Amino acid sequence: MKKNKTTIIASITLVLLVISSCLKDEDLIRYPDFKKGALPNLTKDTTLASFIDRNNFSITNVAFDFSVQEGSEETESAIIMVYYNKSEGYEYETITSWPATITVTADKLQNIIPASVLDVGNLEVGDEFSFTADLILKDGTKIKSVTPLGNIAYSADFQTQTHVERSYIVTYRVSCPSDLAGTYTVLSSGTSTDGGAENNPISNYEYTVTLTDNGGGEYTISDGVAGVYIQWYTIYGYTFETQGVLIDVCGELSGIWQDAFGANIYLSGTLDEATGVLNVEWYNDFGDQCTAVYTPH
Repeated sequence: MKKNKTTIIASITLVLLVISSCLKDEDLIRYPDFKKGALPNLTKDTTLASFIDRNNFSITNVAFDFSVQEGSEETESAIIMVYYNKSEGYEYETITSWPATITVTADKLQNIIPASVLDVGNLEVGDEFSFTADLILKDGTKIKSVTPLGNIAYSADFQTQTHVERSYIVTYRVSCPSDLAGTYTVLSSGTSTDGGAENNPISNYEYTVTLTDNGGGEYTISDGVAGVYIQWYTIYGYTFETQGVLIDVCGELSGIWQDAFGANIYLSGTLDEATGVLNVEWYNDFGDQCTAVYTPH
């Protein structure tokens, strides 16, 4: 049986060799010559403000750095585009050499974006100014960064590459100055839906956390649940802190992050501007919930 299999395989191989020798060159499968493209990279200048002040729009002065990270030799120029709340794009500036720093000012935004679109007297918290770069290749090809629907035009593969630090868009949100970084004493009270949770319900549990400023009103909480998970879930080996996210938009607090169980945690709350106290509520996908009072040191 083994001999027969060997004979069959040898015969098939011989037939394939005969067929391939009879094919003319023009009959062979040819892959097209793929055109080489280019990829931009935009990053915020962290030495300047990372948001646009709703109450002082006229003094807007932010900046970001631009470069062509891949395909630089094939690129002739770049058109920096600005989008206000995903409106149609407007040409902000044309760049012919890089790396370059793009400065964003209130006067230039008002000169470029029509008053019918940008009413500076009615800016709202959460409004967005987004910047991208359309690349013009030396052969005249234009590579747009944004689709007509306002989405990033590059494929998900390019957008999620973890081995390359690259950003195709920078966004400045309209907000208010925020200064919440520091150390807080937190008193938490809440209930777990897990039957095995210890110290449940928990009441006025005291814990110390730090808020680290990431810019633009966003902060990292050293432990987003202020030690409550450790109290409830040590039985499952949850004996460590889990960093959380807090975003301050003119005193309105929000945040979302994932715990070690894989569940999302959702935070909301308010800032008492007179005392600096943060009044927070959070819940997770399992239905656990807590209220927490952050008192600054």
